[in-house]
Amino acid sequence: MPQSREEKLRKKREAEKKRYERLKQDPEGREKLRQKERDQYSKKKENNIVQPISKLSKRDQRMKRKQWRKNSTTYRLRKKQTENENHFLEENTPPPSPVRLENVNDVPRDTPQSISGRRLAAKNRKIRSRRSKEKNELIEKLKKKITKYKVKYHRLRNLTKEKRTKREVQLSPKTRVNEMMRENQNPDIIKKLLFAEVVKDQLKTNYKELKSDNEKQIFRQVLSGKIIKKYQITNDLREISLNRLKVINEHDPNSVMSSFCCENTTEKCLLRECFCCKYKKVLYKDQDSSIKGHYFKWCSQKETYFDKKTKKEKSVSKITKRKFECPLAEIIEEFESNIIKYLKHRGRARHQYKRITKMKEELKSNEALIHMDFSENYNLKYAEEVQSFHFGGSRQQISLHTVVMYTKSGEELKKECFCTLSESLQHNVPGIWAHLDPILKYIEENYLVDTLYFVSDSPATQYRNKTMFYFLAVELPSLYTKIKNFSWNYLEAGHGKGAPDGIGGVTKRTADRLVAQGNDIASFDTLVNALSKNVKGIKYLTIDSSDIAKLSERLENKECPNFKGTMKVHQVKKDLSQKSAVQLNFYSLSSLGENDSALYLGPLIYKSTSISPLGEASNTSSFDEDMLTYITKIYDEEAGPSVKNKGELSCQNIRTGTYLLVQLKTKKICYRYVAVAQNDIEEDGEVRVMYLRVCKLNKKQVFKIDENDMSYVRYEDITSILPSPIIISHKCIQYYQFEKDIDVFEQGTGKLSKNV
Repeated sequence: MPQSREEKLRKKREAEKKRYERLKQDPEGREKLRQKERDQYSKKKENNIVQPISKLSKRDQRMKRKQWRKNSTTYRLRKKQTENENHFLEENTPPPSPVRLENVNDVPRDTPQSISGRRLAAKNRKIRSRRSKEKNELIEKLKKKITKYKVKYHRLRNLTKEKRTKREVQLSPKTRVNEMMRENQNPDIIKKLLFAEVVKDQLKTNYKELKSDNEKQIFRQVLSGKIIKKYQITNDLREISLNRLKVINEHDPNSVMSSFCCENTTEKCLLRECFCCKYKKVLYKDQDSSIKGHYFKWCSQKETYFDKKTKKEKSVSKITKRKFECPLAEIIEEFESNIIKYLKHRGRARHQYKRITKMKEELKSNEALIHMDFSENYNLKYAEEVQSFHFGGSRQQISLHTVVMYTKSGEELKKECFCTLSESLQHNVPGIWAHLDPILKYIEENYLVDTLYFVSDSPATQYRNKTMFYFLAVELPSLYTKIKNFSWNYLEAGHGKGAPDGIGGVTKRTADRLVAQGNDIASFDTLVNALSKNVKGIKYLTIDSSDIAKLSERLENKECPNFKGTMKVHQVKKDLSQKSAVQLNFYSLSSLGENDSALYLGPLIYKSTSISPLGEASNTSSFDEDMLTYITKIYDEEAGPSVKNKGELSCQNIRTGTYLLVQLKTKKICYRYVAVAQNDIEEDGEVRVMYLRVCKLNKKQVFKIDENDMSYVRYEDITSILPSPIIISHKCIQYYQFEKDIDVFEQGTGKLSKNV
């Protein structure tokens, strides 16, 4: 049996003690031992480990002498106690008895009992040994069986996985491409299609190899967007419902999309312009349309709560997943209307990415492409913070605007990264151009560029609105005289992710890493200096709040005309054919010159007698008199009411709680309803509203809200913004009274609309 640690130490101490005893008995060895101890003591004195009492302080001397006295007392007591014990033993020990020599050589003999005991012990040892051997053999046999079945299990599992993979993939990318392009043997198309199929298979393989949920979540975020969530999730819920009712075979949006489109899906297929699949429908199984089913939908629900501070009831809107029960025909109708929107959205996203990639590839030496985006505001931080710092307005935010600029240097595509920082948190048009100003000046100073292509996402409150169009037409040519031509390209809503987001990520991760290392980033200047030192591939520029204020003042009183169909615009171009005026041409998708007429939405003309550079902000009034003689907007006569009828209607004015007059058109009738906005305008140009119903037909001032009547409305269908009504409570019901009659025309009133 192995010895324990305590036993080993005990034996070591005993052996050391015996060695010292032997050395003490040998005079020569004892002298060597003493000499060794004296040498060790001398070394300790030289190294000041042991100090003489004369070198100690008075207090240490007293303590040392006290310890000596204590040791001497203990030694004398122990010595005296030993002497007393020896004296007592000598007095009380009897004399030793004589030794009997005849018994010294006596040896005990074996008895019958001892012989029987030894036999029994040997027998028991044999039995235990045999049993132990049998158990060891059984264990080895079972281990071999376990190993055999484990190998068999792994082989079967791998075989099943291979079969599943073969069943899913079926054909290689090259085989699939050859089958699709059997009739058309264009090498460029085959090459690009093969690349797409390989990338698709690689993405599927990479997703299967991801182990953690966090990695899978990041992977899904890269290949998704906000609008996909809005349409795809809703459609997904309806498809699950239809699949559950055994009405359709498809179970997800991609399989439904393949049912609506050609086998080789193109942009025309998704935009419903392909003659082969334009009228394709999902094949429904024969079912009774009166059968009731249910589906789930994300809806806004209004809830009231009692505010203890103000002692008033307040209402909030919460997004919840609601269950709707309705006949099968209604589910199919809503499903088809939403899937068409989703297909067109996917087609626009694909078109924009393709055109912008082509712009980069075909850039000329006198052209530059500027891809921009606002990053999420950065919160300044300390390495250590008290709890109260997290509450209130203690934490300062910094606005980040990221830009990637592409230029052509010979045959090489050159990229430069910029990040502009500002203490002002404005993300409106003055803020955008204040952030772009140092970059445009940098281009004018360092490049011979006269044509700019701007690329951004398409939020209506930032890049895509009437103020931005006015700035492009009037202010841009006067502030930057070297820029002769430009176009602004908007990515599809929810698909605006790109290189600028990487700049924002690097910037914020670097700042957070510095804070984690113990550095305080508590001010704007500290953040800028820290980023400039630690990030070499990005140029960091600062924007003063006064620059944004000057631009805001400059644009404050300008008359900026609306463009009907702003939310459909994906490209704005300057018309070079106009010499006496500035004309902007609007397109539903980005165009490089081909098929412009099919994508053309209309022009917006800013006419003037002369176009000259602008002065300071204080001279804007004289500029208005000289430059803008009139501003006209060309519309199709059948497009609808003019912009003037909309009054102060703009994307910036529509907020949560804004009361609106909304029109809903059918083939012959145009209904008008009062509604209240439940959120701001989203990136796709729609706003979620809750409708109000008129209480009396002869007096259209008092309305009652219908919490169950809620939908998304396009910006183009909003007629005007209404003043806030007076809320009157009567018998636990809230009524909304406006100052004047509202020109509403609700379904079921029996009257036809004047304007259809």
